Amino acid sequence: MIYQVDFDAQPWRYLYGPLFERVLAFAVKSGIDDPLVAVKARFLQLLTRKPGVYLLVDFAPGSFTTPIAHVLGEMVNPETFYVEQLEVDDPKSAFTEELLGWGDAVLRSEHPHLQKLLISTLRDERALQRKYQFRKWRTLMIKDIPPQVMPHE
Repeated sequence: MIYQVDFDAQPWRYLYGPLFERVLAFAVKSGIDDPLVAVKARFLQLLTRKPGVYLLVDFAPGSFTTPIAHVLGEMVNPETFYVEQLEVDDPKSAFTEELLGWGDAVLRSEHPHLQKLLISTLRDERALQRKYQFRKWRTLMIKDIPPQVMPHE
């Protein structure tokens, strides 16, 4: 089952550490610049209940302390929800279906103009296309540019 994290509620405050570490580990694996700063900024937005920012989780069967799936995302405009992180430990989990159901039920009620769900992925794009009718929209490429060495004056 999918749960929306709300750090105003005591059980979620208890899970702050494990959730933070899970999101941070994903950010590190993703290779984003300065992942600790990025995750701290996101969690600050979650703690201050910034509208349109969401952290959703699922737990291991019989456990409310071991997250096994999470999604971190935000509304980037009135029509688009961007999934910044989507990680599911068990590929046979129903988490993705539940995420789409949550999008239709909860997200659409809070954001009635919702039309697009964007997911940045490093893998499984064919599965997202085949199973959930996502389509490849754009390709993002990146090149690291070494810092310029400035001569001393």
